Amino acid sequence: MNKKIMIVIFLIAALIIIIIGGCMLDIFKKDIKIENIKKLDFQITQNMSMYGTTNYLLKCEDKCIVTIKPCDIPDEKAQEVELSQEQVKAIEDLLNKYHVGKWDGFNKVDKRILDGRSFSISISLENGETISAHGYMKYPKNYQEVRDGLQDIIGSLYIEKEEE
Repeated sequence: MNKKIMIVIFLIAALIIIIIGGCMLDIFKKDIKIENIKKLDFQITQNMSMYGTTNYLLKCEDKCIVTIKPCDIPDEKAQEVELSQEQVKAIEDLLNKYHVGKWDGFNKVDKRILDGRSFSISISLENGETISAHGYMKYPKNYQEVRDGLQDIIGSLYIEKEEE
């Protein structure tokens, strides 16, 4: 066989192996089961304004308290809400349904975009395990579903109050 053809076949085979290997890494990545959340910190920066970040900070000790700071709301207007066990279970179910445990270590950035959106999530479990992920205009699988689900469960608890 011609040497050039052999080199092309080798390069194509190597490329296929690299692509399949990259996909397999995600398949074999450990999916940490999320239960007994001790702390969850989820932030989304949606714009570069002074208050352009949404933040949900959940801390569970004797009670589970979430601090809710929606986008475009000043930090001092953040609200604390006690969550029921059912609400915490709904959060854990959401995170497990979309395999957020596999997000651990996700850290991707699209350097071509200067004024984009970013997210970060940090989860500490009672058993000592942690999950941490960050992205700037790059998101892990099912990010949108998780973001929207947390908005439905947590963000919807924020009550806008009339200015006095």
